[in-house]
Amino acid sequence: MQNRSDTWKALAATGSFRLETVAEIGGVQYPSISAPIINRALLPDALSVGNCVSASLQLSMLTQRVIPKSAEIVIQKRLTDDTVYSEWLPAGTFYISKRKSDPVTGLLTFECYDSMLKANTPYPITEESEAEFPKPMTDCIQEIADRMGVEVDSRTWAYIETGIHYVVPLPIGLSMMRVLGYIGGVHGGNWIITPENRLRFVPLLSSVGAESAPEDSRVDVRGIIGKINLGDPLTVSRVSIGNGTDTFSLGDDSGFTLTIPTNPYATQYIAEDLLEKLGGLVYNPYTLEKAIYDPAAELGDYVISKTDIRSILYSENVTYNLAFRGDISSPFKAEMEDEYPYSGTSARVDDLEGELRELITIIADKASIEDLSAVYAMIQNLSVEDIKTGIIHSDDYEIRTIPRVYPAKTLYPSDTTFPSNGETVLKGFAIDFAAGVIYGAFYSDQIAALQESMAEWEERIASVMEVMEAWDERLETIAQHETEQDTEIERISGKVDTYDATIEKLGKDMTSIQETISDIKLTLQNMKNALVYPKSPVKANAAPDTSEPKKEE
Repeated sequence: MQNRSDTWKALAATGSFRLETVAEIGGVQYPSISAPIINRALLPDALSVGNCVSASLQLSMLTQRVIPKSAEIVIQKRLTDDTVYSEWLPAGTFYISKRKSDPVTGLLTFECYDSMLKANTPYPITEESEAEFPKPMTDCIQEIADRMGVEVDSRTWAYIETGIHYVVPLPIGLSMMRVLGYIGGVHGGNWIITPENRLRFVPLLSSVGAESAPEDSRVDVRGIIGKINLGDPLTVSRVSIGNGTDTFSLGDDSGFTLTIPTNPYATQYIAEDLLEKLGGLVYNPYTLEKAIYDPAAELGDYVISKTDIRSILYSENVTYNLAFRGDISSPFKAEMEDEYPYSGTSARVDDLEGELRELITIIADKASIEDLSAVYAMIQNLSVEDIKTGIIHSDDYEIRTIPRVYPAKTLYPSDTTFPSNGETVLKGFAIDFAAGVIYGAFYSDQIAALQESMAEWEERIASVMEVMEAWDERLETIAQHETEQDTEIERISGKVDTYDATIEKLGKDMTSIQETISDIKLTLQNMKNALVYPKSPVKANAAPDTSEPKKEE
């Protein structure tokens, strides 16, 4: 729950308050706005973790001012009963993504998203910063927040672990959002941007804690105007998490299995820690339509509604009009399965560029790989199945992806299984794709040959890096073309909207003209029917004139 005054609390407790909203853009307040619609969610499916969900805003307004592209829009809210007014509280900070202008009324409609989308950029790595990895997850969270231009919500740090098991290997080819999601996954929770524009980690919570929750983290529903949907509760009894090579499954099958298919930071230790945190957690799915509650409620708060609901606020879709009502829920199982952040082939294909970059770190025995061009050719022909399994095969060698092995600097005989979840590979090599590090030992007769060929390998690797840089340039060019196309489409769409409005107006005018013509025809017909033509008088009892008419001379 947001920090609020006693006045706010008293007004909210009545359930009969009025909600006022204003939009602030570039330091200017716009009170004359339509009721903004804000949608927030922590998770798209029951008991999923590692999500980084961006909140959205839909807003319409009339103004003569020019609103810049991608402008920042801050929504403010306050409560009143027309006698007492509360303080203004932030309802969210958003950035314009799309806009539409009504050609007749001039009404501007904006589609906006919050700062979470700023994390959807590559994790910045420099030659200097490479040496800092593996880096504590706490440091990575702060670095990502700094680059997003937001603060970290202070409540986050109570849930983030430290120690050798909670570090981030070199994130080659990964976005900041993906790193953030992996961190959230191993901690059993999800990430949001708060109404105060702060990055916050929210763990999965058990509905059992709703009854004893403190006032500042509890949402008391005062009324429900719409429908109530309740689902069967789920109790977590097993945790299953994979890192691309190994899967760690702990617990029993008496209840629900929390599954994280792929998280490269997963270890046996982390799986045990997740089971300790989440084992026995009770999840109560529900949906309340048009619920009356405190507008200062936040995602992750406990929800209590008389005897009906004891659950968590995981999703909220609210129209900020005077009579505040909100649709709130904890999603039902498989409600939006296709949006699960770790499932599906597409999510793995997104990592192709990152895995290609990591492959250039491979050093292998010259006897096993005659020429680096063979590796490059295989990289070009990687299939989706290759990527999913994390294994590359050829007639001469086999390389398996493995998670990072600790201690990092220890060498082991080539016929020995590495500690933790490491794995011996050809000629004693063990390659960590996630960190770009090689562990293992060579046979003694190979060491001299390797030392002699290192310079040659560095040149070949540099050559591959040049190719990758050329790919980056091509990708950047394509991205620029896409941006230009989006701009052109937006311009054409505006014209089409104008033409549609004009055609619609002409259609209405034609209908009116046709109606007028019909009215005129009807009037003429009536006049014709009513018209009486004069006739020659006829004398009574007079015989009819049978004479022939005179001819004209």
